[in-house]
Amino acid sequence: MARSYKNDSVSRAGKLASDGTNIEANAREMEELENYQNWMKQQIRSYVNSDCISKTEFKEIASRKMFYFMSFNILCQTENDYIPIELGLVEYSIRHGIHRELQMLIHPGRIPTGYTGQAKRLSEEVHCIDIFQGEEESIKDVREIYQAIKTFINPHDADEYPPIFCIEEDMERNNGCLQWLANQANIETFEMWNAKYLLLELRAGVDAALPSLVIANDLITKTSFNYNSLARCEFHDEKDCHNCALAYCKRLCYLMSDAVCSLYDITLTAKHIPTRSSEKKDYVVTTFNDASFIDKSGRTRLDQPQSYYQNKVENAASNSVLKASQKTAASCVSKQMARLNLEMPTATVPGHGIGRGQRRKN
Repeated sequence: MARSYKNDSVSRAGKLASDGTNIEANAREMEELENYQNWMKQQIRSYVNSDCISKTEFKEIASRKMFYFMSFNILCQTENDYIPIELGLVEYSIRHGIHRELQMLIHPGRIPTGYTGQAKRLSEEVHCIDIFQGEEESIKDVREIYQAIKTFINPHDADEYPPIFCIEEDMERNNGCLQWLANQANIETFEMWNAKYLLLELRAGVDAALPSLVIANDLITKTSFNYNSLARCEFHDEKDCHNCALAYCKRLCYLMSDAVCSLYDITLTAKHIPTRSSEKKDYVVTTFNDASFIDKSGRTRLDQPQSYYQNKVENAASNSVLKASQKTAASCVSKQMARLNLEMPTATVPGHGIGRGQRRKN
């Protein structure tokens, strides 16, 4: 096989990189990626009207522009499809933060043959949605779901629909879910764009360009708000589950606000970033006489560091009692030895005594 591989002109054509991939193919992929990036930047630049305008005008236009962020939780991923089970969609602007939000549970229907195990694992470990019966609020009509998306992102029924944004790692899944919905409803799908290019353009328009795409992606994928309960829908808040499709979108809004609002002279509000005081928490006030803070001796555990010397005296007293008991036991042994007419000489070195060369006297 090795000799055949070496002699095969097709498989050995071109130079190979250290990982065994073809250098020319890699170069073509890099060129295609660069072309896509340039195209995406131009599309977003046109969408936010940033061509040939001043920095002040760009701030005013871009801060009022509506952006839509979408995410899905899936029932399972088959060879050809991503089947959605939850939809999250948010309308956002830099000036006002989150305007509106949409969350819908999608009835799972029949699980494709061979994918029940995957669907069960996703239900138990990710989204906590019933994959067999669906939840009470789950929607079965796919056309209703699709129409709800159209109405949300295009409430005035304009000729052109705005793009929908998501983070790069969710692009394939979200596009697959939109395509599945479009196929089920026999309607054309929506256009999904990468949110990191949006962040690049919003920063570049106010002379605060980021040095690389990697940094832009890091800024919108941080885990700062992952466990904030205010981002979840009501269903997932009751389940205490942070893997909520709506929460994915709202957390992206929070991170966008954190990355650009200060550059646009926008004061952050609770619609931009949730404050700690606004987060719902249940506080428990514990008093010192609480049973959970009292040990077996009757003292409070919090007082133990303060009663160090007292404990030391008590320990010394208990040690003296122990020594007295040991002394009493030793005197009893000596009396018993005397009664039996036995002698136990004092050991001068370790191991010297009865059993080590010493004999009993009759």
